[in-house]
Amino acid sequence: MRKFSISLLIVGLIWVAAVGATPNIKGSWALLEVTSDYWNVPLAGERQRTGVIVGSVEVTQDGTEFVMKELSICKMWLDAGTELVKVEIPEAFIASISMGTIHGSIHREGDRYLVEVPWFTQINGAKLSDPEEDLLPTSADDLRVYDQDRDDHPGVTTRISIVGLISGEAYVVQRIRKSYKGWIESNDRVHGLLFWEDEQNTLGASSSLFAMKAQGRPDPEIEHSRFALIRIKGDEPCDEILALFAEELEGMI
Repeated sequence: MRKFSISLLIVGLIWVAAVGATPNIKGSWALLEVTSDYWNVPLAGERQRTGVIVGSVEVTQDGTEFVMKELSICKMWLDAGTELVKVEIPEAFIASISMGTIHGSIHREGDRYLVEVPWFTQINGAKLSDPEEDLLPTSADDLRVYDQDRDDHPGVTTRISIVGLISGEAYVVQRIRKSYKGWIESNDRVHGLLFWEDEQNTLGASSSLFAMKAQGRPDPEIEHSRFALIRIKGDEPCDEILALFAEELEGMI
């Protein structure tokens, strides 16, 4: 009986070693998000549009479940895909963005560990009872609209430049939905695909020139939208966090 018990123990230890413990991703991480779609540019036709967010998040973990929270954005920008139109996201808008608490899970797939974050929704410029289902406001008079970035304009403000000669602002509300599916490369790095959808209504503008429709169509190359996490100490300044993604960001800044 004792020999049989010892044999079972050995088999169990071999199985644990083969399967491996769930990786520990608890801690501070630098975050990169890249989104890609196509939109119609006035006078220029359809162009690829790329959005980038670089920042940091805190991750807590309980077994195979984890939580991402405390998003701090270092830099956020949008490449409209043409020199005719430039879109600037003001610092007040960036500082007002809250990711909330995002839940995810880790599980083994073949010889790798997969990280999955199911769809979550972020609303900018409005307070909705049901962020998933409620229609976005279409008017600044809608009581659900609020001045999120505190610049005395409804919703959130984006700045737009046309042909480098004419500049103005648009006041918008947004619904952005995201989901992650990625792989743990090591204890210090996670990367994968970013699935996303967005919806935006313009509530007003400094001129009718800037009240353009910004809805795009999905990029058929799904790998163009992606995310990456790199472990950090948690006290790095933004320039160091940006430097961590220098290779991925080459040509984007």
